[in-house]
Amino acid sequence: MPWALIRRCSCRAADARLTGIFALDARLEPQVSGDLDFELVESAALGRPLAGRGTASLSPSQQLAVDVDLTVRSARLRASGGWARRDATWLSISMPLRWTN
Repeated sequence: MPWALIRRCSCRAADARLTGIFALDARLEPQVSGDLDFELVESAALGRPLAGRGTASLSPSQQLAVDVDLTVRSARLRASGGWARRDATWLSISMPLRWTN
């Protein structure tokens, strides 16, 4: 049976506040599959502003495709691609380094 959820929600846990829009469309049978879309706004992680958006999709043949972009202050995490037989996946992390004596 398919089910879908589109919701604007906010939650707090482990020094994080996530606020945004989350949309999930999933099937549990005959194979687990589904699509997730999200956008984070006015969120925080470890006391720092958090923003981002992304999508993830799991096909009935269990192939996963992702496209995620998250930013915490000036640090950025970007993941794109898929986990399938011949699909390419890449991950990029950009963070400023602060050296202290």
